[in-house]
This record gives sequence, C-alpha cells and structure tokens, in this order.
Amino acid sequence: MHFTSTAHSSSDKGFSLTEVSVMLGIISVLTMGVCWTMEQATHVMLATEARLRSQMSHVVITFPSDGSDLVNPSLVRVTWDWWKADGDADEPILYSPLYSRDDGRNWQSMIDDSPARPGTVTGIDHLTSHAAYDWSVPAERFPEGNYIIRIEAFKDEAPLHYATAQYKTSIKR
Repeated sequence: MHFTSTAHSSSDKGFSLTEVSVMLGIISVLTMGVCWTMEQATHVMLATEARLRSQMSHVVITFPSDGSDLVNPSLVRVTWDWWKADGDADEPILYSPLYSRDDGRNWQSMIDDSPARPGTVTGIDHLTSHAAYDWSVPAERFPEGNYIIRIEAFKDEAPLHYATAQYKTSIKR
C-alpha cells in the first residue's frame, strides 16, 4: 500500500494521509482497543480500502507517475483510469485535463492552454471522453520546472466535478 501527503490518492494502490487517518480512526473505534498483529492490522486495512474503493467513484492518473521526471518532452501522453462506485449509474464520464505551473495557484486546460477553474466545466471544448490526452509541451512554452497534472471527471457535463486526481511531475530540459 502506498500513502501520500497530497489531498488526493496518488495511485490506484494508495490513499492520501487524510484518508488513511480517517480509516485508522474508524478501525480504532471498531476495535475498541483490541491489539492486533501486523498481519491482522494489514488485513483490516486492505479490507477497509477495498470497501471504500467500491463505494466511491474515482479517477487515477496512470502516466506520468507522481514525482516523475519527463526528460525533454515535446508531447506527453497523459493517461488515467476511471473506477465507478458499486451501484452507480452507467452515465457517460467526461474528463477535463488541467495543469499548473505555479503549484496550483493558477490552472490551464491542457487542450488549449486557456485559464481553468478547478471543479467547474468551462465548456464542452475543454472536455474529452477518452482516458488519455496527448499534451503538447514544446520547450519554448514549457520551460524546465515542476508542473501539477490534474484530471477532473464530470458526469455528462454536470456543472461540478465528480472526481479528481492530481500529480506533480517535472519537465527536465
């Protein structure tokens, strides 16, 4: 299991520290002080993770990986996976691929570099139904530095985001 310090899960195998804290709090209340071996605690944690994942729809960025260095790219194929919660309707999901050059203070659409506001749909032309996007990052517009990649999932153009994931990555020139 992989834990991160971001506000969102950093991989399909992990939860953020906030989510882990909540799970541990639930486990401690349910066990009321029972002492477990590491194997028993791990089993309970994995079972809790599986239950939570089946109850929450979520998006997970599969490339580039969190903290990765992209060496002199001109194009980055950003990919992600979508998990639908048990019992959730099979509605079309649309994605908004975003990036930030300044640690999340400002966001742009990968599709056309226009300003974006996380959590809102700015127009159908800023969405894709595919679980991948070829992000053009030419050296003259994307200097060496740290970038945050953010994928937001929306239920068929709903005005508020349904799920989101983000990773930090570095472009090396």
